[in-house]
Amino acid sequence: LKLVEDLAATLLKHFQFKGFELALPRDRLGVVVLADRASYEKFKGEAVGDSEGGSYDLETNCLAVFNFLDDKAHIADKIRRLNTFTLVHEAVHQFSFNAGLLDPKGDVPVAVSEGLATYAELWTIHSPRVGQVNGYRVDVLKGPLPGDGWFPLDELLADDSLFDNRDKEQLAYAQAWLLIYELMQTSTGRKRLQAYLQAIRPRRAKARRVADAEGALGGLSKLDGALKKRARLL
Repeated sequence: LKLVEDLAATLLKHFQFKGFELALPRDRLGVVVLADRASYEKFKGEAVGDSEGGSYDLETNCLAVFNFLDDKAHIADKIRRLNTFTLVHEAVHQFSFNAGLLDPKGDVPVAVSEGLATYAELWTIHSPRVGQVNGYRVDVLKGPLPGDGWFPLDELLADDSLFDNRDKEQLAYAQAWLLIYELMQTSTGRKRLQAYLQAIRPRRAKARRVADAEGALGGLSKLDGALKKRARLL
C-alpha cells in the first residue's frame, strides 16, 4: 500500500508539473493482493493467460495482483521486480481513471489507457522517476515485428482487440507506450495530448475515435511517421 501511495504522489507531481490539472480522489481506493495465480483465477472466476499478472476493473474501481511465487531462491529478486512491475502498471490505470486523466465512463481507447500505464510502469520506490525510456517496450519495437508489422496509428486507436491478440499484443503495448512517450516530450505534444484527453472525456461511443484524434493531435499519418522515427532513434 505504501508503494501504491508513493506512486500516486509521484504521478500527481509529475503530471501537474507537465501542465495537467489533476487531483487525488478523496476516497480510498481498493487494492487486492492474492497469494498466487490459482487464488487470482478464483478471484476473477476464470482462467487467465500466462501473460496476465494483474488487472484493474473499472466497474469495481479496484486493482488486483498476485504474487509470482517460485521456489528457486536465485530468482527471488526477479520475482520481486515482476511483482512491483505488475502492481505499478495496474496502479497507474487506477490513478488515471481516478485523478482526472481519463473519464471512467468515457470511450477510452485501450491504446491510450495502456500507453499511460506503460509510460510509468518502470517506476520503483528506489528509482521514483516517471517517463523514462521503457526498455521493455523498446526491445519489442527493435525486434522482428509480428505479422504485418507496425500498426498504423488510426488502427491502434480504433481497434482495441489488438491488445487481446496473443500474436499482436506486445507490439500494440509497445506502440501505445511510444505514443504517450512521444507526446510527453515537448510542450506542444503535451498540449495536444491534453486537448485530446479533454475531447474524448464526454465521448461514449467509438464512432469518432479517429476524428477526435485527428482534431486534437493533428494528422495521424504525420504523427505516425514521427513515432516511427522516434522508434529508430531509441
